[in-house]
Amino acid sequence: MMEEVSGPRSCTAKPPHSLLEWKKRVKSEYMRLRQLKRFRKAEEVKALFQSNRRKIEGRTELLNEEWSKLRIQSIPLSTTSGSLPSKKLCMVESGFPSFPNQAVAMRPLTTVAGIPFMYSWSPLQQNFMVEDETFLHNIPLHGR
Repeated sequence: MMEEVSGPRSCTAKPPHSLLEWKKRVKSEYMRLRQLKRFRKAEEVKALFQSNRRKIEGRTELLNEEWSKLRIQSIPLSTTSGSLPSKKLCMVESGFPSFPNQAVAMRPLTTVAGIPFMYSWSPLQQNFMVEDETFLHNIPLHGR
């Protein structure tokens, strides 16, 4: 009698051992595929970053070559400070004892035209009364 009762109960209460193994295999394969996808995405991002870096370095080299071809003239330094009595000297002192102090004649920059006055409009939440305004251009509506 006991043998008959134990047979059906074990079958309904607990799945067979092979089904549990199969679920574990499916889960591990699923996790492996997800990890592989993340790894591929990271490799793709890394490859794109390196490609962009190479492009930036190539363009930087081109710009450096163009700059080296330009003939940039420096401001001529005055050798004697006595020849420029009206000029002030600017002393540059270095924090390193091995570098000597440098004196350069200060040169005033030419004046440039000032920025013109500009008027702009901005939206307001209320009306403002201005001293120099003789007529109120924006009449508030009190009826609402």
